[in-house]
Amino acid sequence: MFNLLRMCMQWTISYSFHRRLLLVAVFALGTLAVLAQKPAKLRQMAQDAALEGKWDQSYSLLLRAYQIDSSSFDVRTELARAAFEIGDYERAKALFQANYEKDKGQLFKDGLFFLAASQKRLGEYEDAQRNFKMYLKKFKSTGQKYLVERADHELKSAQWALQYKSNDTTFAIPEKVNELSSVVSEYPNSVHGGAVFYSRTDSAGMWQIHSNKDSFSCAFSGEAANLTFYDSTVVFFSRRMDDATKIYTARWDQHQLLDVRQVSELNAAGDYNSMPFVGSYNGMKAIYFVSNRPDGMGGLDIWYALEDEGRWQKPINAGNKINSAGDEILPSYYEGALFFASDYRFGFGGMDVFSSTEQSGNWSEAINLGNKVNSPQHDVALHILAEQELFWVASAKDNALCLDNLSFGCLDIFQGRWKGKRKVEEKEEDRFYASLEELNRALPVTLYFHNDEPNPRTLDTTSTVTYAASYDSYLNLIPLYIEENTKGVSGEKMEERAALTNDFFDLQVKKGKQDLDVFCDLLLKELQSGHSVRIWIRGFASPRAQSKYNLNLTKRRTSSLINYLKDLDNGVFMPYIEDKSTSGARLEFVQLPFGELKAKVGVSDDLSDVSNSIYARAACMERKIEIESVTIMPNTVKEAKLGDYEEVHNFGAISKYEPVKHIFYLPNEGNAPMFIDSIIAECGCTTPELDLSKVLPGEKAQLEVTFDPFGKKGHATKSVTIYIRGMEPRRITLEADIEK
Repeated sequence: MFNLLRMCMQWTISYSFHRRLLLVAVFALGTLAVLAQKPAKLRQMAQDAALEGKWDQSYSLLLRAYQIDSSSFDVRTELARAAFEIGDYERAKALFQANYEKDKGQLFKDGLFFLAASQKRLGEYEDAQRNFKMYLKKFKSTGQKYLVERADHELKSAQWALQYKSNDTTFAIPEKVNELSSVVSEYPNSVHGGAVFYSRTDSAGMWQIHSNKDSFSCAFSGEAANLTFYDSTVVFFSRRMDDATKIYTARWDQHQLLDVRQVSELNAAGDYNSMPFVGSYNGMKAIYFVSNRPDGMGGLDIWYALEDEGRWQKPINAGNKINSAGDEILPSYYEGALFFASDYRFGFGGMDVFSSTEQSGNWSEAINLGNKVNSPQHDVALHILAEQELFWVASAKDNALCLDNLSFGCLDIFQGRWKGKRKVEEKEEDRFYASLEELNRALPVTLYFHNDEPNPRTLDTTSTVTYAASYDSYLNLIPLYIEENTKGVSGEKMEERAALTNDFFDLQVKKGKQDLDVFCDLLLKELQSGHSVRIWIRGFASPRAQSKYNLNLTKRRTSSLINYLKDLDNGVFMPYIEDKSTSGARLEFVQLPFGELKAKVGVSDDLSDVSNSIYARAACMERKIEIESVTIMPNTVKEAKLGDYEEVHNFGAISKYEPVKHIFYLPNEGNAPMFIDSIIAECGCTTPELDLSKVLPGEKAQLEVTFDPFGKKGHATKSVTIYIRGMEPRRITLEADIEK
């Protein structure tokens, strides 16, 4: 929301229906405070500013009050609400969390909702969905109806974000356009004559229209934004005067706007009509815009009007494939596709960008443009620059800077590659690399296991158990995990811990199995196309056992995954695993070195502490294997090749007190990059240091190995193992005669 009430001339973003009601609910807290006290005066000024939608002013005032009295529940609540509005979600989360831990929602029940909403804006989707669940459980019957409905939607949206995977390559990840970024907000409006027109606030927070060429700036009394071109001589834009936002048109002449007038056909109804964009619909010229006029779907809706004999017809609501119960804003149009931002469809945070395509006079269901375009912050105003194969979008991510040195909340303009309409002749190598990208985008696939499974209490490195069997037995232990994790607590704390346990199984264990199914479908598709595939699998384990035991355990877990693939769909992968497919395609597996020799902080290795070393969430997260990457090998694949290198080095006679070093060179004599995955020494007396992990053809990596006798004497032979992607492990041997 980050004060978008004033952005684009009185937008209302989230929770617009009950904004004033929410303000009253928040600022009614502590009304008996003595106004003569300085914090109370600051609060009163902050409340007045908030009721006018001036959240940045409210935030600054409340921050001063909080610095004077940080113990006040009321000040924390109001500051948290203001922080949420301007986009300081870290502070909002911390304050809402502190208050909820104190009052459990008794004094301000909506605090739990805004805690969850803050977590979602930070991309903490698992925590967000858990707190939305808690809010609905506690306040579904007593909370404000709108927030209850919103919480139900945001819960589903957070779950969607957690499970999101995309195969779309239309949009690349955009980068900030630094020459247009500033300490105020800006967002793109339209493209015309090789120039990009955009709206920007001035130092007083007033919106005006700018261009990245010819130093064009359109200054009016009041505010103006959203310039769009009907043709080379006529433009439309929105203008705010006397607290009313309307759509205007003007004659475009030498970068000037002449003969400015209102468009009565578009402004006939509603308090707010803004954000016009000229496009087409069903073969007719159309103008799309945003309005809160009656008979909408809720909040701000996108409407359009068709042109007939030089006049705009009665505006039509774009319908429920585009509009929702929330707000839809900033439409743009390109070749049958309508792009817009919405805050009430499944997305990653605040406003996300969506698209809908025209299909025989109807709109398709809107789709989220994915996490390359969208972020947990607000993302709006996407525009296509077809000639340059680029797109522009505005986002509040990436530490955008606001006025008053507040490091959050403003929109910056980003630019990225776009290939949605590019017509090129498809070549086999193009198809191959697109498929490789598609398959790798399904990774990593993370699969979780119960403690010491499969085949507990052995040093075996293989198993006859399939991952499916391990998965089923793991799910059967959910009641035991809940019991262990709720020992010694009761009431809401017990419910929270039970919810955390259920979330782990729902969002990690079950999701891993779902991801594996998706991966297997893509894998089979690739093998059936005739390409060999090499799968790279890394194992992890919790720290209850020694490294050697854990290393063998991860090998058993990898073995169970291979068994799963062998059994799947009556052995559909077996011809590829056994190298007997008619196409010659093969399926190979590479076990990467042990994922983590040291446990993460907080993971217990105390065998007697069963609750923390086995059943605690932190320990559960360590017991896994990951399908980390795939290499696809068509007949034309290029390969790296390790050239001749020094396999044995003898230091000769050395002192037992002096470490010695030697540099080995690892040349890549192949025609593709060589990836050195890891270097593992036999003991702690040998320390390898590698300068390159990616070695291009013709280059060589430098491996410096240090040997420290640690005061021991006699003849020593030590080894270092080199793991190179796609190759068998290579070994370097060090010898030395250690003297007194």
